[in-house]
Amino acid sequence: MPVAGHSPGYDGYRRSELCSRSFCIAKIREQSSLLQPPFNIENLQMPRIEFYVLSSKDATGRLRAACQLALKAWSAGLPVFVRGSDEAQCGELDELLWTFKAERFVPHDLHHEAPLSPVVLGIDEVPSTEQGVLINLGSSLSPHVERFSRIIEIVNQQPELLSACRENFRTYRQRGYDPQRVEL
Repeated sequence: MPVAGHSPGYDGYRRSELCSRSFCIAKIREQSSLLQPPFNIENLQMPRIEFYVLSSKDATGRLRAACQLALKAWSAGLPVFVRGSDEAQCGELDELLWTFKAERFVPHDLHHEAPLSPVVLGIDEVPSTEQGVLINLGSSLSPHVERFSRIIEIVNQQPELLSACRENFRTYRQRGYDPQRVEL
């Protein structure tokens, strides 16, 4: 005798309509898609990785270089994620992006305020857009390297930073990337 909400299964047992074959297949597909990256891996290319080397030890010069590169990438129509080393540095970058060019405005926001801004400032948050430019001011590699088409590491002559960036350079090579050095 049929029970409301149930239908006989292929093995003679009754099962709930919620466990129908098509529903279960859809659920499996949905759950397996959660395990996949949110981008089409077949269309990805290795990111272009460059280490921009400054000749001074000046930390402010490094931030100004990041602002200039963010402006250039945004002007070219690319989404930009500037990865700071901490909240304080992100705050400095936020202020500097308002003032470093009197004649130009760079639309930017902190990631937690507006993650879809053309230029986003953050630390290790997952970028909301893909295949943009990462400007890395952190001392380590971003955990989201594969989401960018271009990665720029800005290096100055502070000994601790030089050491960390050399390690990053080696790590990129060990992972199969071909980082390049650019003297500024």
